[in-house]
Amino acid sequence: MKSIILTGSIAFDHLMKYKGSFKDSILENELDHLSVSFMAPNREMFFGGCSPNVAHALNLLEEDPVIVGVAGHDFGDYKKFLEQSGIDTRCIQISQSDPTAAAFILTDYGQNQIAIFSPGAMANLDLCMDLCGCKKVDNAFCALISPDIPERMVALAQTCIDRNIPYVFDPGQAIAGLDPESLSLIIDCCWGMVANEYEAELLEEKLDLSAHQIANKSGFLVITKGREGCEIHKEGVRESVMSVPNLDVVDVTGAGDAFRAGLLHGLNSGKNLKRSCEIANVVASFSVVVQGTQTYSFSKKDINDRLDEFYG
Repeated sequence: MKSIILTGSIAFDHLMKYKGSFKDSILENELDHLSVSFMAPNREMFFGGCSPNVAHALNLLEEDPVIVGVAGHDFGDYKKFLEQSGIDTRCIQISQSDPTAAAFILTDYGQNQIAIFSPGAMANLDLCMDLCGCKKVDNAFCALISPDIPERMVALAQTCIDRNIPYVFDPGQAIAGLDPESLSLIIDCCWGMVANEYEAELLEEKLDLSAHQIANKSGFLVITKGREGCEIHKEGVRESVMSVPNLDVVDVTGAGDAFRAGLLHGLNSGKNLKRSCEIANVVASFSVVVQGTQTYSFSKKDINDRLDEFYG
């Protein structure tokens, strides 16, 4: 089995819910003087971060995920949890002087989110700037370049380019920190890209390119659209893939990571891009019905049954 290299954040997620709507408390014409507070009755802490979230779903799909990233001195329990699940942590480097990154995420009743991210150990640019310590790299199917410190994302993408490792680019929250030159470097050499609607719009604005043009540069662009499913841009053609309907959504945090895992699994299984996106939607459907980004479970039979039911 070929491994899948997962780069990106490793973090503790602090999840909170706001019973109202953000838009009712934010005045559009007063954004230059924004001062707003939201009441969150409860706060729960979960293991999170882009690369472990994707690894969790890939592991359930019986793939061989390898996490590449930086954690802090408080990573012990999290590492034990990953290893007990059978996930390879040998390429995670530890900054003994810093805590593991933390995300504070507030979700309103419409599943809109406001997040604050504290990078902690991730900001240590002396660690994990290449894939030299990763023994499974030579047998990798592909890599996923997910949100991290921009300099590390560029360095790891360049390593993939130098070592002829195909990679999918997931710029996510890092778009704001990546300059147009860095974005172009990563996009021009990637196998394909995944972004949500908001991120895709940011990319278009930052690069002054349309979604079709970005897809032509990158190979393909998949735009996730929540309840509306996803949209595939490839070779000048746009194709929509519906989501799994009638879900009792509890929390969308981590749904994008679950989607990415399903996409990579489909591609690694030799499926075409549309079928891989259908698999991705099914995997994400198991994520959104629970609180937490690594708390859901499924079997491959569960995936295949739901895939057959909704996509045939």
